[in-house]
Amino acid sequence: MTSKAPDPAVDRPARHRRFRMARRWVFYVLVRSLAEFVRRIPRRMAGDFLAALGRLAWMVRPADRERTLRQLGYAFPELSAARRRSMGRECFALFGRNLADAVRSEIQVRIDPQDAERFDRAAASGDPLLLLALHLGCWEQLGRWLARRLEHMGTVTANPHNHWIDRWLRKERVALGLTTFDRRREPLAAARWLRRARPLAILADHRGQVESVDAAFFGRPAPTAVGPGRLARRCGARILPVGITRDGDGHRVLVGEELVWSTMDDETQLATRCNAALEELIRRAPTEWTWFHDRYGEVARSASRRETP
Repeated sequence: MTSKAPDPAVDRPARHRRFRMARRWVFYVLVRSLAEFVRRIPRRMAGDFLAALGRLAWMVRPADRERTLRQLGYAFPELSAARRRSMGRECFALFGRNLADAVRSEIQVRIDPQDAERFDRAAASGDPLLLLALHLGCWEQLGRWLARRLEHMGTVTANPHNHWIDRWLRKERVALGLTTFDRRREPLAAARWLRRARPLAILADHRGQVESVDAAFFGRPAPTAVGPGRLARRCGARILPVGITRDGDGHRVLVGEELVWSTMDDETQLATRCNAALEELIRRAPTEWTWFHDRYGEVARSASRRETP
């Protein structure tokens, strides 16, 4: 009896799955190895090394470079093209330096008295507290600071679509005292956490594969997640914008004005107010935000096509 030859069309999806898994495993090993390397060498050397990689990325990744310059143009049209280009290069270098600091435990984090007063007033209110965070500066150090400052600190995280990295990051954050909730798989658990008046932080500045509305961001419509506003409205939570920026040899926590919202606000209004609050934080440290992230997505590309003569 002759054996049936394998069907290449049937085997192809399995090969693709194995290839994806192998690629994710290699990426995980590289990330873990880089993190351990950065932890073990002197901090200044680690920062210089990753800043150099950031500057290299600026040179060899034209799509990211052009996206950065386009979005800097949206946000700061009053600046010259040369100044925006300088800001873009600095953004890539500072992103590398902040990555180097993200895995270190000896970093000093400070807060100005005015920002500390805003933070402490909201934290002491006894109401559910939703901390509206963003990819500004070394946001992992912000998580460390919040975990030390607040009891029972929770955070909503995005799935990196790599279960090895996801498991590693969760373990790292749990060691800091953070309870993590996957934004796609555990929204109800995050809401229950917030209803118990336990503080919850959520990174709300990027465009993600979540339910969203178009809301103004630096004067242009951008897909904006409705989750933060929906959580605050359902749980009766205060919304406090928080960020972090470099400050000499350490980092400094930034706290914006608490958002004033009404139960009559719709989701677009709440999303617009959240974006405006995050804009204010970005303007305090514009070269440390992730301008290479495609914040506007199809909205930006459609607008670009309409503006082309």
